[in-house]
Amino acid sequence: MRALVRKILAVAVGLYILAAMVAVPYFNWQYAQAQGFVRWLFLGELVATAKGLAWPYFVAKRFSAVEWKAGKGNNVRLVAEAPPREYVDHQYQFAFQFPADWKFEKNPPPGEAGEVRVIIRHPTKPMWVQALVGHLDKAVTKHQFESSPNRDAAVEGIMELSLEAYKKISRDVGAERMIVSEKKILPSDAGIQFYISTAHRKGNMTLLVAGIHIVPFEKPHILTFMMVAPVDPTATKDNETIDRVFNSFHILGERPIKPSDPSQVSAQDLTCNNYGGLAESQKISLTYGYLEGLQASLDKDAADILVPPSDPEHPMWWVLPMELGKNPAVGLAHKLEQHCQSGKNQQKRLLDAFLSVAYQKSGQPAFGISIDKKKTDPWKSFLGGKESSVSCSAYNASPVETRQAIIYGYYLGTQALKVALKESADIGIAWPSKLSPQAVRIEVDKHCQKPKPASLRDVLWLTTVELAVKRP
Repeated sequence: MRALVRKILAVAVGLYILAAMVAVPYFNWQYAQAQGFVRWLFLGELVATAKGLAWPYFVAKRFSAVEWKAGKGNNVRLVAEAPPREYVDHQYQFAFQFPADWKFEKNPPPGEAGEVRVIIRHPTKPMWVQALVGHLDKAVTKHQFESSPNRDAAVEGIMELSLEAYKKISRDVGAERMIVSEKKILPSDAGIQFYISTAHRKGNMTLLVAGIHIVPFEKPHILTFMMVAPVDPTATKDNETIDRVFNSFHILGERPIKPSDPSQVSAQDLTCNNYGGLAESQKISLTYGYLEGLQASLDKDAADILVPPSDPEHPMWWVLPMELGKNPAVGLAHKLEQHCQSGKNQQKRLLDAFLSVAYQKSGQPAFGISIDKKKTDPWKSFLGGKESSVSCSAYNASPVETRQAIIYGYYLGTQALKVALKESADIGIAWPSKLSPQAVRIEVDKHCQKPKPASLRDVLWLTTVELAVKRP
């Protein structure tokens, strides 16, 4: 009996070795034909050889093919935002950032609300910010303020005086009514700081006027930074823009007010709450990165895909929802935001949120091994050709927050199938496991700044391979 078992094993091993001897060179040749010499040079001996050696696994999974005429795929385009400009007032020691296309206006002469230092307005919409300085009779030190038993009453009195600036704006815009909706003290080591928010009704329109006010210690003046914008809950991008400008205001030497900062959270721990704190453009950048990361993980996976993207058994549907529209990054950002807005999902990990909105929740996708690479290889490229990738020039022109959001999304996209299917033929080159997204972003920045023009997709693809195979 033992002799028979040994003979069977010897035959099986012999058949495996013979098949592998044919499969390994065949898959290397196919990889070079389909992916090009450069990618084969990096990965030919890894991906293709792994396929050849693992041929029994793929045959056991599925050995079939489906006829399909490959289309061009959906375009995914990211519009790079111009870096914000910064206004710095060295005389009164404050600064803030604003969009590059906003315009300076001529300052009016000093009036009852004080001296206007700067007015910067949206080029086409009734939105603007302005900084004013009101002069006081005397200065107060930090010790005097903190040791005074009447400090709360003093702050309340300064708030009432500051409302004169809001009343002036209300008169200037012809408002019928002004409502003080919020007043609160803000923490600051630089001075007495507080916030006021008001609403101004004019016919069917409501105008929001809000301001950050600070009386710097040991300085006989009060600084006021105000934003004016129409109240329109549907104008999410405009609202986020004016919020970013407003929250960027700070006294020199202090940090500006910021919402939850995802860059301080490890990629695997990003939550729906972190996602909600991003600007609209950053949300789209993150989902764009997710799509690119998913594309790269499919491309670098040793397994073949046996059905086209239009088939429900394509692996992309285990990590993506259906009906993403003409721009999948925008459609995916919208679906993810809808899911994350639910109170019970606020602390959900962002990768789990991506998988929660995916079309498929059970079963197995059509992975396997193909003998017709010319037909099946295009089925991995669900994003389309190079024209669907962001260019390096657009990437370079984007703010660092936008670039980092893309890399965060890319990381999540490379991990999605592993988590969703709880198995993978990934050979460790989709993402450099020992590096953080911040470290990868720095390397991608360097590669994208090289003179030869390239698509961001190619740079991400090659940079992550180089970092993954590099020995520490």
